[in-house]
Amino acid sequence: MLMLVAGLLQPARVQAYDPVSPPDWASQPGAVRHLYLFPSGSLTPAADESSNAFGSAETSIALGEQGTGWQDPDDPLVSPGEPGSGAWDLGKGPDGSVRITVPIGNAASDTGFGSYSVELKINAVGYVLFSALPLFSVDGYMLTNLTQSDSLAYPDPWIGNWKNRTWTASLAGVKEDRITLIVSAHPTSGSLVDTIEVYAFATIVPAEKTAAGTPVPWFQSFSIVPANGDDWDDADQYDSDGDGMLNWKEYAAGTNPTNRESLFKIVKIQAANGAAPHLEWIGGTHGSSAPYIIESTPSLSDPDWQPVGQRLRVDGTNDWTGTEALTGPSRYFRVIAPHGQPE
Repeated sequence: MLMLVAGLLQPARVQAYDPVSPPDWASQPGAVRHLYLFPSGSLTPAADESSNAFGSAETSIALGEQGTGWQDPDDPLVSPGEPGSGAWDLGKGPDGSVRITVPIGNAASDTGFGSYSVELKINAVGYVLFSALPLFSVDGYMLTNLTQSDSLAYPDPWIGNWKNRTWTASLAGVKEDRITLIVSAHPTSGSLVDTIEVYAFATIVPAEKTAAGTPVPWFQSFSIVPANGDDWDDADQYDSDGDGMLNWKEYAAGTNPTNRESLFKIVKIQAANGAAPHLEWIGGTHGSSAPYIIESTPSLSDPDWQPVGQRLRVDGTNDWTGTEALTGPSRYFRVIAPHGQPE
C-alpha cells in the first residue's frame, strides 16, 4: 500500500524497538508477555520474545485491500530500519489484521472454575503519514476500562513518524484458557505495523451459583457449559438430556441432567383405606442434598397440602411408607424436591 510518492521512499526506521513500560502486574505469577518484531514474511510468525507459563501464542496475519504485505528491513528501498526486524503493510481493515491467540491460564476445566478476569496492555508501533495507526479488539469479548494513548516511538529520517499506540483494557467472564487479540488496520487509511507487544494477566473468579441457586460446579461436573453469548443463568434453562426437565430442576431433584432415564417422577403409589400409604419415585444424589418432602391433601379442588414425611435421597428409586393407615374417601400425595417443583 505504501509506495514511492513524489520521489519519497518507503518509511524508514533507524532505531531499535524500545519496549513500553510494563504494567504494574507484569511481574505477578501467571502474567504473560509476547513481543513481535516480524523479522520475516511468515503469515504465521512466532513471537520473538515470550514469557508465558501456559504455552506459545499462535499468530496469523491477513492482508486487506491494497495491502502490500511484509516490508523487508534489509531492503533500503522498502524499509531500511533495524536489521532483522520488518513491518507489515496490512492494507485496509477489517480484513487487514494481526490475530494473536494467547494462552492466559490452565484452569478453565477445573471444578469450581467460574471465569477469568483479564487485564491487558498492548502496544503496536505504526507509521503515521501515508497510513493511520491500527485498531484493537478481542474476539468474542467486549473491552472494558479501555484506554488508548499515542506516543513517538522513533522519528523517520525522511518524513513522517513511527508512533506507539498503547491500549489498556479489561475483560470479564472469560470462560476459556485462551483469548484472541486482534490488531486490525485502519478501515479507510490502512495501517503499516512494525511491532506488537502484548501483556496479559488473568485471575480466576471462583464459580458461584445461578440466580436459581444451582452451583456452577454442578454444571461443570456434567460438562455442561453455556452456549456462546449465554451465561450460567441461561444454562439453568437448558434441557441438556431432552427429557423435558430443565437443568435447574434436575439439580433440585438430584437427577442426572445428561441421562434421559434419570428423571424425577413417581413410579408407584399404594393408597387404600385401612393401609399405610406407600410411594416410590425416581430421584438421585447428583444435586441438592436436602431430603425429599412428602405432602398430602384430601382434595385437589381446594388443596391443603401438609407435610406427612421426608426421605433422605438415594440414587435411583426412592420410597416412603406412611406411619398411619388411610381413612376417608380420598387422599392425594406429592413429593417435593427442595429448590425444585413438586412432582
